[in-house]
Amino acid sequence: MLHVRFQDAVPTPRGCLQIQIVGDMRVQSIRIEIGAAVRVSEPCVGCGRCCLGDQCEVSHRLHGYKPRCPELSWDAAAGRYVCLLMLNPERGATFKAELYAGEGCCSPDNPWRRDVRKRDLGS
Repeated sequence: MLHVRFQDAVPTPRGCLQIQIVGDMRVQSIRIEIGAAVRVSEPCVGCGRCCLGDQCEVSHRLHGYKPRCPELSWDAAAGRYVCLLMLNPERGATFKAELYAGEGCCSPDNPWRRDVRKRDLGS
């Protein structure tokens, strides 16, 4: 039996939910079409909330569990967090596709979006 929590679903601007399901020692991604009533996500502002709180599947595969994603880096010049996976010259395009980069923020109402700054865990 597979258990799916709705909070694990990631909305995408195309009116879908992206859900990763773990079962039988495999991770499967499914997309569920949910119609045009879905709010279109806002662009990522690099606030770091998603990556500081939880590693993505790619980070888990590369690094195992870590309390903070080692691929997240604060870019002081840009005033935002950047994902080093996305900047990888050899595999960045693959990682971007797998993680749906560019499809918008999966938490557009979070208050960190209006207060982008370098943070420690728990702040």
